[in-house]
Amino acid sequence: MKMRHYLKLHVKSYRVLAAKEIQIRGKINHVSRSHTLTACVTDPINVIFQLNVKEQIFDSMKGDNISLQSKKDLLIVHFGNSYLKKQKTKEKA
Repeated sequence: MKMRHYLKLHVKSYRVLAAKEIQIRGKINHVSRSHTLTACVTDPINVIFQLNVKEQIFDSMKGDNISLQSKKDLLIVHFGNSYLKKQKTKEKA
């Protein structure tokens, strides 16, 4: 098989996955997702990857320089995660 054929298969499979994700989450912000990936990769102790704020908040953020810096800053990320936990406990009460 030629490389072009592999690329066509990849594009088809990606479109199917993207369509399923759009149905589940709504609109996909690719710039924001790439910023989240960059922040997780540059984290030396791999803390950001394990927090709830990554999955629930980061993808909904705008893809600009301010959000990128806030995703990389561990203090801001931990504050956001603790705030998210407090909001969930208030909703349960």
